[in-house]
Amino acid sequence: KDMILVADSGSTNTEWRLIDGDKIIRFQSIGLNPHILNGDIILENIKNLFFPFNLIKKIFFYSSGCGQNNQKKNMSILLQSLFVNASVYVYSDLLAAARSLLNNNDGNIAILGTGSNIAYYKNKIVYPFMMSTGYLIGDDGSGNSLGKRFLKSYFNGDFDIEITHKVGQNKQKILNELYNHPMPNRYLASFAKIIFENKNHPQISELIKLNFEEWIENCLLPFGIKNISLCGSISFYFSSEIKKCCDNYQIKIMKVIEKPIDDLVLFHKNYD
Repeated sequence: KDMILVADSGSTNTEWRLIDGDKIIRFQSIGLNPHILNGDIILENIKNLFFPFNLIKKIFFYSSGCGQNNQKKNMSILLQSLFVNASVYVYSDLLAAARSLLNNNDGNIAILGTGSNIAYYKNKIVYPFMMSTGYLIGDDGSGNSLGKRFLKSYFNGDFDIEITHKVGQNKQKILNELYNHPMPNRYLASFAKIIFENKNHPQISELIKLNFEEWIENCLLPFGIKNISLCGSISFYFSSEIKKCCDNYQIKIMKVIEKPIDDLVLFHKNYD
């Protein structure tokens, strides 16, 4: 049986699975979003993974930043230059979410990770509800929107001494880091860890609630969404808070997974 490589790349990291008959070998690299990284960095990171490049016959590469045709094309060219004997298929992270959550069934899906996105899946095709506008003006509900909200409150002096103390860095240092960081979206999302660890603190719990209410009001209600399946780290770790918020709007969460990769492997084993 041919060697197949499946990759799921978010903004933070990429999960790779090499399917070699009954053997599945795991690899991990940084996120390879072509919106954020240039081609040379992407190539360099893949080269360091020591794949049997010439033996791989099919690659299914799912990534954030691969929703537009020109980005898909650029990513295909990059991958083809490394995997010379492979048929290369590049898809959006939304299709990864849809296939892993719903297989070939129709439904609504959302990604809440470092960034966020939302789509309808019908007849095996994924239709985004809105254009993904990235971490500066979009990404409602995501890790970086949580981080943005958290830092805003921190800089405004809204937090009590307990939370302020837990941040453990001075304001100037955080500002410098934020505005000089090569991947500011990842830096913002890194604050989701402090938020999660202190989610029962009244001020943090309110911040979480506001974050997901804004997501519901901006991304779900305008499209009349009544049920939805979720994937991504924020969906997974904050699932009870998201469910609670959705209940208040009579929206049903059907399924939650952290990472699509294992379900994608099953999908390609079953359907290829």
